[in-house]
Amino acid sequence: MRRLLNRQKKQLTNLKEELINPEERIILLSAQLIFHLKLFQILAVFYKKKFAIMKHIEKCRKLLVLFMAYSRTRFFLQEDVLADKMKAEVSRREFLAAGLIALGGCVGLEKNVDFREIRPFNTFTKHGVHFYEEGKGDLDIVFVHGYGGRAEDWQEQVKELSKKYKTYAIDLPGAGYSAKPDEKITVERSAKDLEEFVGDAGIEKAFFVGLSRGSSVIPKFAAKNPEKVRGIVLCSAYIEGYTEIDKPIIDKIIRIPGVRGIALTVAKFVMGRWSVRANLEKLVVDKSRITEGMVESYYEVVRREDGFDAFVNMGENLDLRVTNEEISLIRTANIPFIYISGEKDKLVEVKDWESDEKILKMTNTGHLINFDKPQILNEIIVAFVELHK
Repeated sequence: MRRLLNRQKKQLTNLKEELINPEERIILLSAQLIFHLKLFQILAVFYKKKFAIMKHIEKCRKLLVLFMAYSRTRFFLQEDVLADKMKAEVSRREFLAAGLIALGGCVGLEKNVDFREIRPFNTFTKHGVHFYEEGKGDLDIVFVHGYGGRAEDWQEQVKELSKKYKTYAIDLPGAGYSAKPDEKITVERSAKDLEEFVGDAGIEKAFFVGLSRGSSVIPKFAAKNPEKVRGIVLCSAYIEGYTEIDKPIIDKIIRIPGVRGIALTVAKFVMGRWSVRANLEKLVVDKSRITEGMVESYYEVVRREDGFDAFVNMGENLDLRVTNEEISLIRTANIPFIYISGEKDKLVEVKDWESDEKILKMTNTGHLINFDKPQILNEIIVAFVELHK
């Protein structure tokens, strides 16, 4: 037990400097507090001691758990379906006091946003897979989103490129509005899902454009289905030997001994629009590109029970490497490809810009290239397609 606590303390100390996001802070601190309260109870039972303070500790623990659930309702207690259960545990005054104290300096009350960005394209669902299909050109382009993303991320590309090509933007199973699998959502599983989608949609051969995790899915798909691929555009990819990747804070938190389950529970209840916006803004240079409608659209998906669980599932099985073997198979099949990276991408950084002529650097651009510089990305894709059609 002492070894477990020492290990946890060391990992928490290492994380302190990185916790700049208020909601990440409340996730970690609440999880740590609940963990230690529960640990105290277990030790007391183990040593067969009955302390008068035990009932107060249990009440405090329940209060924290209830506050997590209550934070999602934005203090409309009289309208909340959990109200009766909450009132049975603690008085309204106690609950609000604890909630306001916990909220102080960490989570602000949110104002309702009663609009979303319009989804202007043709939307379809086949076999539980949600996707957009637009355009009537002779050449097909399939867009594959990144971790936490969805088909709508490609609106700027679909809107422009569908004038000349037939475009598809897919919500991979586990993301967006597609079905949420119960099994592990690995990159390999997503590559298989992409293969099934291409078959169901009747796509004979296409260009594939991926972002981040999508850029990890496409090479795995292409290595097994080279006859289906005309060319590949990889944006913000983690290519083995060329790039380095930094794991998100939440990924580090859930690996602390004894904290994982509690941290995920807290994260589920405190995640709000503020958190969605903060995380999106970290991935771009031009923060004005992150609109209220975009934030609302992301939040709409992740706030659902199955949406958050699938997000965590995908994150726990996140291996973004594009291996040397996959690149070799793509080259052997004579599939043209390019890699585009943002100069100011803090998540996936290129080790050596001069190491490969296929790496294109976009200046003053972050991880979400399609948000930061949509028009330039469109021009690169069109030039690539026209060169290799």
